[in-house]
Amino acid sequence: MQKQAIASLRELPEDNPYRLAALELLCNLRTILDARQLEIANQQGIQQGIRQGQRLMVETIDRELSQIIEPLIQLSAPEITHQMMMQLN
Repeated sequence: MQKQAIASLRELPEDNPYRLAALELLCNLRTILDARQLEIANQQGIQQGIRQGQRLMVETIDRELSQIIEPLIQLSAPEITHQMMMQLN
């Protein structure tokens, strides 16, 4: 359908007012489509950035929790109780 429309447009004489109007409309359409494609690409980039940020945040929290939990695992139950009591005071 598009190819047929473009072929029909090319067949119009250069001085045909419809040809100029159609070319202007096609140019506007192309500009709108390009802008829309850019907008979609930007949205995808934003979403990807958000996902990466969330992943980094989870990884950071995981590392921080590991630094807290690992030493606690090494302690006996009375030592853990003592540590917790010291932190509460």
